[in-house]
Amino acid sequence: MLHMSQIDQIKDLQRQGFGTCEIAARLRIDRRTTAKYMQQEDFGVPKEAQAPWLSKLDPWKPIIDLWLAEDLRMRFKQRHTATRIHARLREEHPDEYNCSYPLVQRYVKQRKSAKKEAEGYLELVWSKGEAQADFGEAELI
Repeated sequence: MLHMSQIDQIKDLQRQGFGTCEIAARLRIDRRTTAKYMQQEDFGVPKEAQAPWLSKLDPWKPIIDLWLAEDLRMRFKQRHTATRIHARLREEHPDEYNCSYPLVQRYVKQRKSAKKEAEGYLELVWSKGEAQADFGEAELI
């Protein structure tokens, strides 16, 4: 790969009307490399589309989501924790389930934080110079 200064020299000589072989001889580089950079318009690094990673937990996510949805109707102390979900999956599917606890823990944490964001609580912050008042009259100077 050439430096940008060399590429700039190739483009400059191309604008002046020199051919591929003449530019290659002047800059002492291969003519195929010269031709490649003469045709190229965009010099940014192409980003390869990365396929999404498949998780070992993907087959179990619907089951975990179902349990977490059912937990919303239960008292706080009776809800599933990541530890309990991991243990329950190992008990109910001993042959198929082969995920680690931290994997389950991260997924449960992500799902619970997404649920909290969806609830939409706002923090009460009063800026300086603002006030809240009930019904009534007040005279301000």
